[in-house]
Amino acid sequence: MGNLVILIILIVINIFFKVSEISILSTNENKIRQLVNKDENKIKRIINLFNNSTNILISIRVGIYISSFLISIFLFNYFINPLIINFQTFNLTISNQLLKVIIVIVVLIIFSYISIVFGELILKQVVIKRPEKMLKHISIPLSFITILTKPFVYFINVSTNIIVKLFKIDLVDSKDNITEEEIRTLVDVGEEKGAINTSEKYMINNIFEFNDKTVGDIMTHRTEMVSLDINSDLKELMEIINENQYSRYPVYKDQLDNVIGILNVKDLLYLIEDNSKFKLEKLIRKAVYIPEIKNLSDAFFELQNSNTHIAIVIDEYGGTAGIVTIEDLLEEIVGNIFDEYDHEEDKEVKEISKNLYEVSGLISLYELGRLLNVEFPTDEHETLSGLLINLIGNIPQKGQVVEVEFNNLIIKTLKVTDKIIEKVIIKVIDKDNEIDDKIE
Repeated sequence: MGNLVILIILIVINIFFKVSEISILSTNENKIRQLVNKDENKIKRIINLFNNSTNILISIRVGIYISSFLISIFLFNYFINPLIINFQTFNLTISNQLLKVIIVIVVLIIFSYISIVFGELILKQVVIKRPEKMLKHISIPLSFITILTKPFVYFINVSTNIIVKLFKIDLVDSKDNITEEEIRTLVDVGEEKGAINTSEKYMINNIFEFNDKTVGDIMTHRTEMVSLDINSDLKELMEIINENQYSRYPVYKDQLDNVIGILNVKDLLYLIEDNSKFKLEKLIRKAVYIPEIKNLSDAFFELQNSNTHIAIVIDEYGGTAGIVTIEDLLEEIVGNIFDEYDHEEDKEVKEISKNLYEVSGLISLYELGRLLNVEFPTDEHETLSGLLINLIGNIPQKGQVVEVEFNNLIIKTLKVTDKIIEKVIIKVIDKDNEIDDKIE
């Protein structure tokens, strides 16, 4: 009976060390850091254990090896040997030497099975669900063992460093930096399990792509800008404002490449009582200029720091390339933002039916590729209109309908001006069912 008690104690000690190891390796570092501001002594001990996890794990491994070794010796001396002696009394036809081998193998197989199933697999499944809670329960004895084994752990570390230097082994820091791809994978898994919804995944992925884009990728091109001549009178100005209903307008002098400021429509309110005081040059505010090659993060912070909602985008020659707004930048993260003044026809992409879209010719290929999951040659062309003109070989005539194929897309011109293709119809072909691939 006494031998059985000793064996049980050794097994409990072995389980304790295994629980400790699984708890430390499974504990989320971020959850531990969230507990830092709490004053519980147990939480402080957990944080100390976690901060010193390398040395603690050495102590734990030593404990596992020693307890496993003692269990093996105890099994052999107090269980296997008595079993061999008892079986020898049966006068079996096999030799004593073979009998010893068979009994040792059978006992080790049984013990190994019990150890793996109960001491490893089941134990791991139980602990891994709440490792932080388990650490709270074992933090006191584990802290004591860490102090007790400190000299031995120090000796192991010193001897390890000597051997490493002797054999010129280059040790790389085992703490891997979390990569963007790992976070994206976690987001995908989170969406599959319902922890993250589709819109959250969309925004998280857009945040990662945010700094990879430049202002030139998302700006409103100069050909689409609505701007004001500094010499415009109040009537002309109000006609433009009433027609377009924007809150801010670039103001230029002589030519669009010479933008001298921004007009905020609310600055016109004082003219309700007396419009004789109207002088556009006195109403314009200082413009912010941003190069088209600047990435979106820097552009966002520049607009934020200057308390400006709109910036003039300049090209490499100092000319006006277009404009970009805070709303444009935010839309790259949260998607299109429509207010009460936005019209359905202003949308760059309108879904007509399944796999059939009406698309603006001036949409950026980057944005269209993201929406339709198609890769476009963005290095050669910036807009869909530019790509189509290159594919067709010329600018179609007004009223001319041209249909081209690109990858799994069928694109048909809908509206053409003298210089650009303004509207197209795009049909996405299902590769599994390519029947009737014409656009009616």
